[in-house]
Amino acid sequence: MNVLVLLIFISLILAALAVLLFVYSVQNDDLDHSMQLSIKPLEDDT
Repeated sequence: MNVLVLLIFISLILAALAVLLFVYSVQNDDLDHSMQLSIKPLEDDT
């Protein structure tokens, strides 16, 4: 039973860490890279 409590605690910490890292990446505009890659084939090379 103690192992189950430990696993739940660790999974909650990992989920909170994932959410915090996602919020950090959204605030720093790290997600704009995908928009730039989607427009890149449309740019003229001249």
